[in-house]
Amino acid sequence: MPDFTMCSNGEQKNCPQFRNCFRFLAEPNPHYQSYADFIDICNEEDDYHFFVKVLLTDKTRSEEKILENKAENND
Repeated sequence: MPDFTMCSNGEQKNCPQFRNCFRFLAEPNPHYQSYADFIDICNEEDDYHFFVKVLLTDKTRSEEKILENKAENND
């Protein structure tokens, strides 16, 4: 579980890095997880300063889990 603020943008804001960004794909802490909208501070103009590359050893969510988590947060 990540000990950092996760990105709430991802595919909904058409971030070109979301498929490779651990800040978006990490498995969130089920009890407490912070999220932020990084789109204005993590972009091409800023050289994706807050981008965290996914490593082979990182545990990431599947697309189904991402959609499930998004649905839970919208309730």
